[in-house]
Amino acid sequence: MRRMTLLAAALASLLASVPLAAANTPAGQTSPTAATKPSASRPAASEPRAAKPSTTKAAPTKPAAKRVEQAAVQPRAPVPSGPVLRIAVEGSYPPFSETDSKGRLKGFDIDIARALCTELAVRCEFVQRPWAVIQDAVIGVDPRLWREVDAIVASVSITDKRRETADFTRKYYHVPARFLRKAGSGIEPVPGQLRGRRIAVQGSTTHDEFLTTQFGGEATILRFETLPQAVAALEDGRADLVLADALALQRGVLESKEGVGLELCGPSFTDPRWFGQGAGIVVKKGDRELLDRLDAALERIRAKGEYARIAKAYFRFDIDPR
Repeated sequence: MRRMTLLAAALASLLASVPLAAANTPAGQTSPTAATKPSASRPAASEPRAAKPSTTKAAPTKPAAKRVEQAAVQPRAPVPSGPVLRIAVEGSYPPFSETDSKGRLKGFDIDIARALCTELAVRCEFVQRPWAVIQDAVIGVDPRLWREVDAIVASVSITDKRRETADFTRKYYHVPARFLRKAGSGIEPVPGQLRGRRIAVQGSTTHDEFLTTQFGGEATILRFETLPQAVAALEDGRADLVLADALALQRGVLESKEGVGLELCGPSFTDPRWFGQGAGIVVKKGDRELLDRLDAALERIRAKGEYARIAKAYFRFDIDPR
């Protein structure tokens, strides 16, 4: 009887050591547990434990397995080390900031930011955000963006109101007002030399106010509802000149078929009374150290000719009237 009891106990122990998956495998099929060896890069899901605690140290984890597990959560490309300047950009305001067909940022703002990072010996880290988010951070309505970035390079116009909630570098560009004429006409928009000339402009604009104040005493001002209407008057001979935003004239006229035979002329007009204070790089209110570093870097890229090289790639006019 005792022998049968011992035999039954041994049989029960043997059955307990057989994996459940193997015991339940239908006839003619191989158990996955039995047929598959544990992967070299990951330990087996379960291993039988020794009946008694081992007195020897457990074997260290294989370095190869650890490397494979870490690689699964690491970025594909190595992240450069060193100081980083986090810069907010918009990415939807050409030619200052936009994305190409592959989703890469490009534009005047982007190139200026990269030049400044190079000058400061830091790595640029661009944080692309909608204009509404950038605007809210600048005016203090929603300052959460400042947790993500150190500066904003997004063609933000400098105004006294915005200076109350953010700090600005000196302007890094200012789109001027310019005159447009027929190529070869020789007409120069110089005060005192426009008597009898007809100047077209979009009515009820700052350009209209400037033109009326500066040239209204000698030239005839032709006011139109839209800029294309004013340009059409120049093309068909009803006007001798057009005054408008230089960027609008370049992108909306000179770079289109309507711009054939036309050219910019005269000086760049940037009087703050009429045309604002230009665009500046924004930093968080009170960050004087970063502000001074950016201002100094702007001066250096101007002195080296890097600023002029970048601007020339995007504009047919002087965007840096200092």
